[in-house]
Amino acid sequence: MIVFLTSFIATLLSSMSGVGVGIIAVPIFLWLGLSFPAIEAMGNINSVFWVIPASWNYLRGKEKNWVLILLFSFIGLVGAYGGALVVMHTPEKLVNILVGLLILLVIGIFTLRPSMGVQKTGPTSLLRRGVAYLFSPILGFYEVFFGVGNGLLFSLLMIETRGFDLVTALGHYYAISFLWALIGGFLLLHSGFGEIPLVVASVIGTVVGGYVGSRYARNMGNRFIRRMVITIGILFALRLLFFS
Repeated sequence: MIVFLTSFIATLLSSMSGVGVGIIAVPIFLWLGLSFPAIEAMGNINSVFWVIPASWNYLRGKEKNWVLILLFSFIGLVGAYGGALVVMHTPEKLVNILVGLLILLVIGIFTLRPSMGVQKTGPTSLLRRGVAYLFSPILGFYEVFFGVGNGLLFSLLMIETRGFDLVTALGHYYAISFLWALIGGFLLLHSGFGEIPLVVASVIGTVVGGYVGSRYARNMGNRFIRRMVITIGILFALRLLFFS
Protein backbone atom coordinates (compact mmCIF):
# COMPACT_ATOMS: atom_id res chain seq x y z
CA MET A 1 0.00 0.00 0.00
CA ILE A 2 2.86 2.41 0.79
CA VAL A 3 4.47 1.64 -2.57
CA PHE A 4 1.15 2.13 -4.41
CA LEU A 5 0.33 5.48 -2.73
CA THR A 6 3.89 6.78 -3.11
CA SER A 7 3.93 5.88 -6.80
CA PHE A 8 0.52 7.43 -7.38
CA ILE A 9 1.34 10.79 -5.74
CA ALA A 10 4.84 11.00 -7.24
CA THR A 11 3.63 10.29 -10.77
CA LEU A 12 0.62 12.59 -10.40
CA LEU A 13 2.95 15.53 -9.68
CA SER A 14 5.60 14.45 -12.16
CA SER A 15 3.18 14.09 -15.07
CA MET A 16 2.01 17.67 -14.53
CA SER A 17 5.50 19.18 -14.40
CA GLY A 18 8.13 16.83 -15.83
CA VAL A 19 10.17 17.10 -12.63
CA GLY A 20 10.43 13.34 -12.15
CA VAL A 21 8.86 10.57 -10.09
CA GLY A 22 12.08 9.73 -8.25
CA ILE A 23 12.18 12.99 -6.30
CA ILE A 24 9.42 11.66 -4.02
CA ALA A 25 9.65 7.93 -4.56
CA VAL A 26 13.39 7.37 -4.05
CA PRO A 27 13.69 8.54 -0.39
CA ILE A 28 10.52 6.67 0.65
CA PHE A 29 11.60 3.46 -1.08
CA LEU A 30 15.07 3.74 0.49
CA TRP A 31 13.34 4.07 3.87
CA LEU A 32 11.50 0.82 3.10
CA GLY A 33 14.86 -0.88 2.71
CA LEU A 34 15.14 -1.14 -1.09
CA SER A 35 18.52 -0.62 -2.76
CA PHE A 36 19.06 2.32 -5.13
CA PRO A 37 19.47 0.07 -8.23
CA ALA A 38 16.28 -1.82 -7.29
CA ILE A 39 14.41 1.48 -6.99
CA GLU A 40 15.69 2.62 -10.39
CA ALA A 41 14.65 -0.73 -11.90
CA MET A 42 11.15 -0.25 -10.50
CA GLY A 43 11.04 3.35 -11.69
CA ASN A 44 11.99 2.41 -15.25
CA ILE A 45 9.45 -0.41 -15.41
CA ASN A 46 6.81 2.01 -14.10
CA SER A 47 7.63 4.45 -16.89
CA VAL A 48 7.09 1.78 -19.53
CA PHE A 49 3.43 1.65 -18.49
CA TRP A 50 2.54 5.27 -17.66
CA VAL A 51 4.44 7.48 -20.12
CA ILE A 52 2.42 6.37 -23.17
CA PRO A 53 -1.00 7.31 -21.67
CA ALA A 54 0.55 10.59 -20.46
CA SER A 55 1.95 11.29 -23.93
CA TRP A 56 -1.42 10.54 -25.51
CA ASN A 57 -3.15 12.97 -23.14
CA TYR A 58 -0.71 15.78 -23.95
CA LEU A 59 -0.55 15.22 -27.72
CA ARG A 60 -4.24 14.44 -28.31
CA GLY A 61 -5.37 16.71 -31.15
CA LYS A 62 -1.85 18.10 -31.66
CA GLU A 63 0.65 17.51 -34.44
CA LYS A 64 3.07 14.72 -33.54
CA ASN A 65 6.63 14.77 -34.86
CA TRP A 66 7.27 11.05 -35.36
CA VAL A 67 10.70 11.63 -36.90
CA LEU A 68 11.78 13.44 -33.73
CA ILE A 69 10.26 10.77 -31.48
CA LEU A 70 11.89 7.84 -33.28
CA LEU A 71 15.31 9.40 -33.92
CA PHE A 72 15.65 10.88 -30.44
CA SER A 73 14.55 7.59 -28.87
CA PHE A 74 16.97 5.37 -30.78
CA ILE A 75 19.97 7.73 -30.56
CA GLY A 76 19.38 8.02 -26.82
CA LEU A 77 19.50 4.24 -26.34
CA VAL A 78 23.29 4.40 -26.16
CA GLY A 79 23.04 6.70 -23.16
CA ALA A 80 20.21 4.66 -21.62
CA TYR A 81 22.36 1.53 -21.72
CA GLY A 82 25.24 3.39 -20.06
CA GLY A 83 22.92 4.81 -17.41
CA ALA A 84 21.77 1.32 -16.42
CA LEU A 85 25.38 0.24 -15.91
CA VAL A 86 26.50 3.32 -13.97
CA VAL A 87 23.48 3.51 -11.64
CA MET A 88 24.71 0.47 -9.74
CA HIS A 89 27.92 2.18 -8.60
CA THR A 90 27.19 5.88 -7.93
CA PRO A 91 26.82 7.55 -4.49
CA GLU A 92 23.27 8.89 -4.15
CA LYS A 93 24.34 11.99 -2.16
CA LEU A 94 26.48 13.28 -5.02
CA VAL A 95 23.67 12.67 -7.51
CA ASN A 96 21.18 14.60 -5.33
CA ILE A 97 23.42 17.70 -5.13
CA LEU A 98 24.13 17.80 -8.86
CA VAL A 99 20.49 17.23 -9.82
CA GLY A 100 19.24 19.83 -7.33
CA LEU A 101 21.55 22.48 -8.80
CA LEU A 102 20.58 21.50 -12.33
CA ILE A 103 16.84 21.81 -11.61
CA LEU A 104 17.34 25.25 -10.02
CA LEU A 105 19.25 26.37 -13.12
CA VAL A 106 16.41 25.29 -15.43
CA ILE A 107 13.79 26.87 -13.15
CA GLY A 108 15.82 30.09 -13.16
CA ILE A 109 15.71 30.18 -16.97
CA PHE A 110 11.94 29.65 -16.97
CA THR A 111 11.46 32.35 -14.32
CA LEU A 112 13.53 34.95 -16.17
CA ARG A 113 11.55 34.36 -19.37
CA PRO A 114 7.84 34.71 -18.47
CA SER A 115 6.52 33.72 -21.90
CA MET A 116 8.72 30.68 -22.28
CA GLY A 117 6.73 27.57 -23.20
CA VAL A 118 3.36 29.33 -23.10
CA GLN A 119 2.93 29.38 -26.88
CA LYS A 120 4.55 27.67 -29.84
CA THR A 121 7.00 30.00 -31.55
CA GLY A 122 6.93 28.26 -34.92
CA PRO A 123 9.57 26.44 -37.02
CA THR A 124 13.26 26.94 -36.22
CA SER A 125 16.33 26.55 -38.41
CA LEU A 126 17.54 23.17 -39.65
CA LEU A 127 20.77 23.66 -37.69
CA ARG A 128 18.91 24.22 -34.41
CA ARG A 129 16.74 21.16 -34.97
CA GLY A 130 19.81 19.06 -35.74
CA VAL A 131 21.73 20.23 -32.67
CA ALA A 132 18.94 18.85 -30.44
CA TYR A 133 19.90 15.28 -31.35
CA LEU A 134 23.40 15.77 -29.87
CA PHE A 135 21.74 15.85 -26.44
CA SER A 136 19.83 12.61 -26.97
CA PRO A 137 22.49 10.21 -25.54
CA ILE A 138 22.94 12.53 -22.54
CA LEU A 139 19.22 12.64 -21.76
CA GLY A 140 18.90 8.89 -22.39
CA PHE A 141 21.72 8.24 -19.91
CA TYR A 142 20.20 10.52 -17.30
CA GLU A 143 16.68 9.11 -17.77
CA VAL A 144 17.78 5.64 -16.69
CA PHE A 145 20.42 6.83 -14.23
CA PHE A 146 18.10 9.01 -12.12
CA GLY A 147 15.59 10.84 -14.32
CA VAL A 148 14.63 13.63 -11.91
CA GLY A 149 14.14 16.82 -13.91
CA ASN A 150 14.72 15.16 -17.28
CA GLY A 151 11.32 16.29 -18.52
CA LEU A 152 12.32 19.87 -17.68
CA LEU A 153 15.62 19.55 -19.55
CA PHE A 154 13.94 18.03 -22.60
CA SER A 155 11.20 20.67 -22.58
CA LEU A 156 13.78 23.47 -22.40
CA LEU A 157 15.70 21.88 -25.27
CA MET A 158 12.57 21.54 -27.44
CA ILE A 159 11.39 25.09 -26.71
CA GLU A 160 14.78 26.45 -27.79
CA THR A 161 15.41 24.19 -30.81
CA ARG A 162 11.87 23.39 -32.04
CA GLY A 163 9.71 26.24 -30.81
CA PHE A 164 7.41 23.85 -28.88
CA ASP A 165 5.06 24.94 -26.14
CA LEU A 166 5.14 23.04 -22.82
CA VAL A 167 2.20 20.75 -23.62
CA THR A 168 3.78 19.66 -26.91
CA ALA A 169 7.26 19.31 -25.37
CA LEU A 170 6.09 17.13 -22.47
CA GLY A 171 3.98 15.00 -24.81
CA HIS A 172 6.98 14.25 -27.00
CA TYR A 173 9.22 13.67 -23.98
CA TYR A 174 6.96 10.99 -22.53
CA ALA A 175 6.73 9.23 -25.91
CA ILE A 176 10.52 9.30 -26.33
CA SER A 177 11.30 8.14 -22.78
CA PHE A 178 9.27 4.94 -23.24
CA LEU A 179 12.04 3.11 -25.10
CA TRP A 180 14.74 4.34 -22.72
CA ALA A 181 12.76 3.14 -19.70
CA LEU A 182 12.10 -0.22 -21.38
CA ILE A 183 15.80 -0.86 -21.97
CA GLY A 184 16.89 0.44 -18.55
CA GLY A 185 14.24 -1.54 -16.69
CA PHE A 186 15.06 -4.74 -18.56
CA LEU A 187 18.81 -4.46 -17.90
CA LEU A 188 18.35 -3.75 -14.19
CA LEU A 189 15.78 -6.50 -13.69
CA HIS A 190 17.97 -8.92 -15.67
CA SER A 191 20.82 -8.07 -13.28
CA GLY A 192 18.71 -9.24 -10.35
CA PHE A 193 17.29 -5.98 -9.04
CA GLY A 194 13.61 -5.47 -8.28
CA GLU A 195 10.87 -7.41 -6.45
CA ILE A 196 7.91 -8.39 -8.62
CA PRO A 197 5.09 -7.81 -6.03
CA LEU A 198 6.40 -4.30 -5.31
CA VAL A 199 6.85 -3.62 -9.02
CA VAL A 200 3.20 -4.56 -9.68
CA ALA A 201 1.91 -2.29 -6.89
CA SER A 202 4.11 0.55 -8.11
CA VAL A 203 3.05 0.13 -11.76
CA ILE A 204 -0.63 0.36 -10.84
CA GLY A 205 -0.02 3.52 -8.80
CA THR A 206 2.03 5.20 -11.53
CA VAL A 207 -0.43 4.39 -14.32
CA VAL A 208 -3.34 5.92 -12.39
CA GLY A 209 -1.31 8.94 -11.23
CA GLY A 210 0.25 9.54 -14.65
CA TYR A 211 -3.04 9.39 -16.50
CA VAL A 212 -4.93 11.64 -14.06
CA GLY A 213 -2.09 14.18 -13.77
CA SER A 214 -1.39 14.50 -17.50
CA ARG A 215 -5.07 14.72 -18.41
CA TYR A 216 -5.69 17.45 -15.82
CA ALA A 217 -2.59 19.43 -16.81
CA ARG A 218 -3.44 19.23 -20.52
CA ASN A 219 -6.94 20.56 -19.82
CA MET A 220 -5.54 23.41 -17.69
CA GLY A 221 -3.06 24.48 -20.38
CA ASN A 222 0.49 25.78 -20.72
CA ARG A 223 0.31 28.52 -18.08
CA PHE A 224 -0.82 26.04 -15.43
CA ILE A 225 1.97 23.62 -16.41
CA ARG A 226 4.48 26.46 -16.28
CA ARG A 227 3.40 27.33 -12.71
CA MET A 228 3.65 23.66 -11.75
CA VAL A 229 7.11 23.39 -13.30
CA ILE A 230 8.42 26.37 -11.33
CA THR A 231 6.71 25.60 -8.00
CA ILE A 232 7.34 21.86 -7.87
CA GLY A 233 10.81 22.29 -9.34
CA ILE A 234 11.92 24.73 -6.63
CA LEU A 235 10.47 22.64 -3.79
CA PHE A 236 12.00 19.42 -5.03
CA ALA A 237 15.39 20.99 -5.81
CA LEU A 238 15.58 22.34 -2.26
CA ARG A 239 14.69 18.92 -0.90
CA LEU A 240 17.51 17.35 -2.88
CA LEU A 241 20.05 19.93 -1.76
CA PHE A 242 19.18 20.25 1.93
CA PHE A 243 17.06 17.27 3.04
CA SER A 244 18.65 14.22 1.41
